[in-house]
Amino acid sequence: MSVCLHDAMLMKSASEQIRRLSTQIPSLQLHARFAHGTYLLLRGKPAQALPWLEDCLQQAPGSRNGWGRAHGVLAQAYNMQAEYASARDACQRVLDHYSAADFAFPMMTLIVHTEFAIALAGLGRHDDAQAQLGRLHALHAANGNPLTLAMLHDAGVKIALIARDLPAAREELARLERAYQPIRSPSAAQYCQQLAARIEQPTLGPLLTLGSVDAALTVARKPANSDLARWIELQLAAPNIGLEQRAQLALQLLADQVQASDGALYFVQDDASLRLAAALTGGRPSEWVEAWLGSQLARELADDETRLTSQDDRAHAASDVTREGELSHRLLFLRSRKAGGHGVIGLVLLSRASDAPLTCARTVVDAVAQQLHKALASEEPELDTVAVALR
Repeated sequence: MSVCLHDAMLMKSASEQIRRLSTQIPSLQLHARFAHGTYLLLRGKPAQALPWLEDCLQQAPGSRNGWGRAHGVLAQAYNMQAEYASARDACQRVLDHYSAADFAFPMMTLIVHTEFAIALAGLGRHDDAQAQLGRLHALHAANGNPLTLAMLHDAGVKIALIARDLPAAREELARLERAYQPIRSPSAAQYCQQLAARIEQPTLGPLLTLGSVDAALTVARKPANSDLARWIELQLAAPNIGLEQRAQLALQLLADQVQASDGALYFVQDDASLRLAAALTGGRPSEWVEAWLGSQLARELADDETRLTSQDDRAHAASDVTREGELSHRLLFLRSRKAGGHGVIGLVLLSRASDAPLTCARTVVDAVAQQLHKALASEEPELDTVAVALR
């Protein structure tokens, strides 16, 4: 279900539950690894997901429940990285061992067929890919299951994009949106927004995948900062998602930009206290980090003037850098052009175990700030500021 809805947060919850159970039930350890790999995939990190998902290649055919589906998810990771031959081979392994009866449950096995079709397109076999997709429509369209139809149209969009057939991609996207309508899934709506951005801005490279509201800017060629900022604006402006989901999306977008190892996002309330709104790993930063964050925010709110230490797009002030053990922290303040008073709407704490400078293009930070301010103004007008902490 998580993969069908592109819902990384749902997958994250399931992954953590299976991981906890696997400490008491050893037979669940393989499932725990697969769940974690699927979560990474939905985060838009196929390269990191592969070591977890490739376990199935060492397993005997049909040796466990979900053996075929595991290969389909693995093929999706390969396709996301344009490793189409590996994706084809993963699917072919299932096709060689499964019978028609094994494919009778599309929610479990359709992904093998759709990813196989995408792999064929990626290998230049566009006619074969379209023929495969046509057979799948003939076989499954009559049942009317919206998730089944969504999987087919999703594959259609990707095949059209590979063929650079943008009109066909738009038509398939319209069908995909109609298939998702009865489900009313925020993550699915967000995913359609991503597809629309990918179709209208083909220079951004391969399809970007955020899952639920799980951001990852995995592009083959890094776009210019202005293009990247515009793409981020499109993601955060997506309709039909709530403030908390938008906050999670903003957090993950920023974390992926600098490869932060963890993250947390806070809303700043009228009394300048912080309310945790989103976290990448489900936990809060340390008390020491939160105390430092609070003191830096208090200092900034007390200033009437914005501190401009440099005109460089990637400039930073030495006072906004600190360390905690092996972690290096970098703090940036978010400001909205439309916010009243001091104009501060948030702060970003970027951290990782490295001495390398933690930098994020100012245009990207500004794009996040403006969209978060719009969301706050429309959904929680009493909140003036947002604080984002990444570590």
